[in-house]
Amino acid sequence: MTRLWSKLQQNKNKGFSLVEVIIAMTILAVVAVPLLKYFSDSLKYSAQMAVRQKATALAQQTVEDIKMDTNLWDTMLKDLNPNPAPAGGVTSLTLGGDTYSIVTNNIDATTGIGDITLSKSTGSYDVVVKVDTALDINDVDHAVIYGIDDHEDVMAVERDQMTEALMYFMAINNIYVMNVAASDPTITFMSEDDILAAMTREMIFDINYDQALDIFTIQGYYKYTADGLQGTGSSDDYISGYVMDVKTKTLTNIYVLFDRMLKADGTPKKDVMTITKSGDVFPATSGIPTLVLICQNLPSDNSNSTYEMEIGMPTGFTMPVRSNILSTASPQTGQLKYLGAGNIDTKGLSDTKKSIRILGMEVSVFKQSHADTDTAYAVMSTTKGD
Repeated sequence: MTRLWSKLQQNKNKGFSLVEVIIAMTILAVVAVPLLKYFSDSLKYSAQMAVRQKATALAQQTVEDIKMDTNLWDTMLKDLNPNPAPAGGVTSLTLGGDTYSIVTNNIDATTGIGDITLSKSTGSYDVVVKVDTALDINDVDHAVIYGIDDHEDVMAVERDQMTEALMYFMAINNIYVMNVAASDPTITFMSEDDILAAMTREMIFDINYDQALDIFTIQGYYKYTADGLQGTGSSDDYISGYVMDVKTKTLTNIYVLFDRMLKADGTPKKDVMTITKSGDVFPATSGIPTLVLICQNLPSDNSNSTYEMEIGMPTGFTMPVRSNILSTASPQTGQLKYLGAGNIDTKGLSDTKKSIRILGMEVSVFKQSHADTDTAYAVMSTTKGD
């Protein structure tokens, strides 16, 4: 018994055999290699994710910077054209506060349709921006409305001139009737409708340019005429106060807002507008201003085609005219007519034409110097309206 116990104690104190150690190390190696690869791949993935996150943030920031650029429209469609690179020598441009090199430029200098590719390097990244105007929405006719610019345009608005003229003519008729009624009892007072039917109106505007002072002076007033107020063959005039009396150094448009004169039955009376020009020759920088005629009491559907306005201008003085009054291609026919020699360029208050309304943008971020070979870390697309 004592001998058996001694042998057991002796076996207990023995270590692992070499075979056991080798087997254990082999098992450990088999298990450890995949674990080490997993940790290595995790580190690489984390590093790649960090790079992509930075690239995504850079792409987002680039998009926001470009969209917030108040000069984007002028840069893309005015400064760049009509001298597109490389023929025009433009090799770079500034967007969103950063300078980009022009990689390719396929924008048509006349229509503005096409695309342009730009690039810049920042840190360890290359940023490539593609701007595209060849979008379906840009191939549709859009209404172009011409608004009023206080710095370049002047405006006359009709207020109570016609009422004042009517009251004046009624007074003229009343005085006449009271003076002759005793000798001729057949003479009676004209009604308001009768006087209105007898009235005509001429809108007179003079445009003067003083070259020494480099200033325009525009004066306008209305001349009303009524026949028969003081018997057959009589004619009386009423001159309104100035509806426009302004001086300006820049003159682009002359706006005249007026109401049609209507008879008792609602039919409109014909108007006459006379434009006179005085002073020096207009400066070449500003050219001839545009006359914008806006009738304020046209039917909503402009169905009353019986209204006419005749425009008289100095011989050889061609003035563009825009109006909501219906007209035809010929300035001598239709509702808006031209009196005298020469021509006027008549157009509506708005045009329809194709125009660049939307810019499509795509921002891609690459590893530096790998834009031509590698897949982008991040790509963002957006649009910018005018």
